[in-house]
Amino acid sequence: MTMQRREFLKAIGAAGVTATGLGACATSPPRTGPRVVVVGGGYGGATVAKYLNMWSNGSVNVTLIEPNPAFISCPLSNLVLGGSKQIADLTVSYEGLVKRGVRVIAATATQIDYGRGVVRLTSEQEVPFDRLVLSPGVDFLYDQVAGMASDAAQARVLHAWKAGPQTVALRAQLEAMRDGGVFAIS
Repeated sequence: MTMQRREFLKAIGAAGVTATGLGACATSPPRTGPRVVVVGGGYGGATVAKYLNMWSNGSVNVTLIEPNPAFISCPLSNLVLGGSKQIADLTVSYEGLVKRGVRVIAATATQIDYGRGVVRLTSEQEVPFDRLVLSPGVDFLYDQVAGMASDAAQARVLHAWKAGPQTVALRAQLEAMRDGGVFAIS
């Protein structure tokens, strides 16, 4: 069953949980103590995971679930578009969190079972929690915009909503423009 973001957030609200801002597995040694699962490794999720672990002096078992192998700063991506930075300059591995004792699972959360206290992943693995923090971030739903479902359309109309490959492709388009060409960015 695939759950849309809106349905996902409605389900969370109905269960009385507050949304706070969302393969291979890198882990730290298992601990005893309360289990906090953080879904989403962007600014919000990664920061919560880091400080929960720090402030608890490691007594809280913190798990971060994030499908991407690294965080790429979107607010700074305009520096890539302007040519003063490379995408690698904006990319940060989750290894720093692992070194701090946060368990990082590279996967997508697909379902939350509040009664059992588990987050189900795309791999069907279940991650137990006592407390849950949701910081899933944003994504572009191409199938919701007429004419944008195909790969060809997505390659032509770059939104760069999330920093990464689209940012690099948009930079290449800007570099390929003829002198005196016009573009708009907002």
